[in-house]
Amino acid sequence: MTTNKSIDKRKKQQTLEEIESDLTRIDNQVDLILENATVQNKPQTISADIELASDLIGGSVFGEDETAISALEHSYAQRKTAPQKETA
Repeated sequence: MTTNKSIDKRKKQQTLEEIESDLTRIDNQVDLILENATVQNKPQTISADIELASDLIGGSVFGEDETAISALEHSYAQRKTAPQKETA
């Protein structure tokens, strides 16, 4: 029984790490989209690209993991909005 819990815990941790990696990648892609649109002076492409990205990360894509993803997104958003410590 303990072995199953340990395996489940490792699987959950791995899934959360994969999700966090995906969120980081998506965040970087959005930053790149915004930068490219600004450089190309095409702000209308921003909304289309963001809408496409939003569709791709909709709940139906994640299925039963939607709750875990939502919790991770909430945690990730809090970290991004928290003041960053300055290094010397």
